[in-house]
Amino acid sequence: MTAVYQNTALSSVRDLLELLQFVQTAQSYYIILGAIFLRKPTKTDKELIIEVILKRLREFNPRDRDERTFLSLVIMNPLAKSVAAKHVDEIQRIMFDERYDSLRQDFTYVLYKIRTPTAIQCLKKAALDATLATSALYALSRLKTDETVSLCERALKNPDISPQDKQSIRETLRTLKRKLRAGQVSYSHLTQQSMPKGLVEWSSNLDDIGLLKVLRKIQQMCESGFTKSEIVEVRSAADNLELNDAIRFRFDVIVEGRQEVLWVELFCDDEQAIDLCLFGSPELIAMLEKTT
Repeated sequence: MTAVYQNTALSSVRDLLELLQFVQTAQSYYIILGAIFLRKPTKTDKELIIEVILKRLREFNPRDRDERTFLSLVIMNPLAKSVAAKHVDEIQRIMFDERYDSLRQDFTYVLYKIRTPTAIQCLKKAALDATLATSALYALSRLKTDETVSLCERALKNPDISPQDKQSIRETLRTLKRKLRAGQVSYSHLTQQSMPKGLVEWSSNLDDIGLLKVLRKIQQMCESGFTKSEIVEVRSAADNLELNDAIRFRFDVIVEGRQEVLWVELFCDDEQAIDLCLFGSPELIAMLEKTT
């Protein structure tokens, strides 16, 4: 199996798709799908992949825990990568079928990847379902869809949604409202300048709470030049970055009486976290490392 996965000369996409018809274990099924994507399938190949995956989903056995685990990976990866608008109706049918239990939430991500008006309508419908609300609302917030605020507020009043899920929905709502306010924030420190050579870098991959903590540490460290308004500016930019987008800021700050330049770069390579990179003099970054 390892040789088949790694050596693309041993078998073609079509060979592996044929093999999938006879694979019984969910783990082997997932490995073969991974091998198929290593071979860079064509658009036509991807249509065949979707049909094979949907066939497996239709035959899903809810009592098979191993099947459930690996099908979740299949849904979130190969299916989400290849799915097309024409599959929305079947995705919706499966998503609302209680037989699929915990897998149902994974399909909200698939609809998020499709992003068509019909897919968005399905997500809005899912937002009214106690089991699907948390993931559906998160997807809608990422799509910056109208009605998401009111759908969040409606979900928070739903007695069938667990306290834990409501906490996640509150966080989605807070982030969404901050994004809406971000449209009124001017990025006065945004720059296209190249950074000078010789700077020292500090970086970390952070969720929203982690990003806020680091920005507050910078605020405490700086005597001027990095206040609450600068924190709002950076957080607003982070909230509005699309996947694989980057943005750069330059802040003229005073630290221990010295004039310093702090360069801040944000890069989004994950829908739930942000890469924060700080550049400055060795003294500035050394101070920052002591406080974080």
